[in-house]
Amino acid sequence: MKKILLGLLILSSIGNSKIVTFKLKLPPEQKGTQIVGIVDGDTVMGIFDRKIKLAYIEAPEIEENDRLKRQLRICGGKVSVERMLEAGKIAKEMNDAVLGLDGGNRDLVYTSIGDDNYGIRVADIKLHEVYSMGKDLVEHGYAVPYYRYMTPEMRIEYKRLNEYAKNEGIGFYDNYRPHGEDYRDVMECLDMANKIESEDVDFLTETKIPEVEYSYEI
Repeated sequence: MKKILLGLLILSSIGNSKIVTFKLKLPPEQKGTQIVGIVDGDTVMGIFDRKIKLAYIEAPEIEENDRLKRQLRICGGKVSVERMLEAGKIAKEMNDAVLGLDGGNRDLVYTSIGDDNYGIRVADIKLHEVYSMGKDLVEHGYAVPYYRYMTPEMRIEYKRLNEYAKNEGIGFYDNYRPHGEDYRDVMECLDMANKIESEDVDFLTETKIPEVEYSYEI
């Protein structure tokens, strides 16, 4: 089985706490790339027609595909295909707005996580070489966290950003958007599907990157 997270969880009781230790593969060093276009709410187009999927987030799909059908099945029919696609078009527009391409190109720094089963590069793209583009979209309510491969600290941080957008009524959680309605049901559907899907670690192909031992207390 191909995995990015390797090793066994080692649990030892210390008083009322537990120390969890596992081996984690670190991503390679940051690289530079030129973004030339937007594919959808969580995917951009790099030079040489190379798609780059934003790591750790999920935005609504813009076309009906197997992934969309799987998400809707998990949600039990609570969200229609039409609503998901409507939200997907808006998410794509917001992705474009965050990048500020305005029909041009932009040089950005990214940290590669690996390639998915479709050969699409999965990476954490930085805005101004500092702030994660994916975090920005989650914080502004146009994407939800994709918890697979996150460290415990990352899970806490991304969940906090998602809860902030939800509680403050930002982005798709806002009842007063210009289009006259929110897409809270779409976001809740995506969040549920991601939490379930995150239990499966076979989505990304293994990349040859170094391992470290990582521990945290629960």
